[in-house]
Amino acid sequence: ALMPLAGGVALPKEATGRLPGKVYQLGVPASRYSGRRVLYRVNAGGPLVLSNDGGPNWLADTSTSPSARHNWGSVSATWNRSFGRAVEVPRSTPQAVFTTERADPWPSPEMSWDFPVRAGTAVRLRLYFASGCGCTTHPGDRVFDVSVDGVKRLDDYDPVAAVGHGVGTVESIDLVSDGNVDVDF
Repeated sequence: ALMPLAGGVALPKEATGRLPGKVYQLGVPASRYSGRRVLYRVNAGGPLVLSNDGGPNWLADTSTSPSARHNWGSVSATWNRSFGRAVEVPRSTPQAVFTTERADPWPSPEMSWDFPVRAGTAVRLRLYFASGCGCTTHPGDRVFDVSVDGVKRLDDYDPVAAVGHGVGTVESIDLVSDGNVDVDF
């Protein structure tokens, strides 16, 4: 850097504060977590996944300890394989969220999730998908709808057609909570 000696101004006197003073930290620093508040994270069909961005951990949802946020009738699976990532997936998303799944085999009840969120709260719902089963390697093998609060938000969604088999992706849906965010598959 070039710092000329001529034409400058005098530096102000250094002032050092004194204790006791009041220091406040509210929330997680933006440098650790993008400044957004995460209400829920669930690793659908899998074990607890530790956060790597300062936000909350991804809660477990296994066969032996299912999440209380979804109804009965769905099944979980784990895939021992590596997954690629679509460009939409935030870098802070742990790879482990793509290695498990929760699915609703027909003719059981449709899988639904319920998340209490204060009415009037703006919400960005992120749904993470990956096709890891050898039974869903081609477009059209697994196609489903997703409704949020009774409104169809993903129609005939096909993760393999969207990004390919063995690739994790995310779909984001913005909404305002009516007191409970209901996600139906």
